[in-house]
Amino acid sequence: MMTRRKNYPTEQKTMRSAAMLLAGISLFMTFFIALWSWNNPAGFIGYIGIDPSALKIPGAWILAAAAAVGYIVCTARMIPTVRRNLFRFKGALKWIAIYAAFTGGIVEETVFRRMLMEWLADNGTNTLWQIGISGLAFGLVHISWGCSAGFRASEPVQPWPPRFWGSCWPLSTWLQPATSCPPSRHTR
Repeated sequence: MMTRRKNYPTEQKTMRSAAMLLAGISLFMTFFIALWSWNNPAGFIGYIGIDPSALKIPGAWILAAAAAVGYIVCTARMIPTVRRNLFRFKGALKWIAIYAAFTGGIVEETVFRRMLMEWLADNGTNTLWQIGISGLAFGLVHISWGCSAGFRASEPVQPWPPRFWGSCWPLSTWLQPATSCPPSRHTR
């Protein structure tokens, strides 16, 4: 007699698919973090702006915290699944999502705040344009993710408010002195 595979409810299938997708993306990002830090881990940590001088910039930290809280609040208000599971730490999906946020944050900071803004600075772009271009690039990458996810009309996701908060993130660089936190070579 053949055993049939259990028919999981739709939400469980969705959660399982999300966990597999997030795990794959996280492993992909982990590869780049390992690659970038392979020869000089301490140098990479400094390159992405984690050093003692970063603690001396309270305005940047306050703005970054406000952007993070704003993003979390907007996302929780707009996406019912996120709202229901925001403070539930049961199951693998939550822990995979936390790891994905950690690796995603490192990769995004490296690409959008360090590499892109440093490249723009090297090519003569002023600080405000760097912030705007970085925020726009960040928003476009993330809005494309939202558009490709095929959101249903029953769970409308308005990508603009979270993208706004994500675009605010580079503003914290404007508050930072040129000696700490990426991009290190910009001027005010």
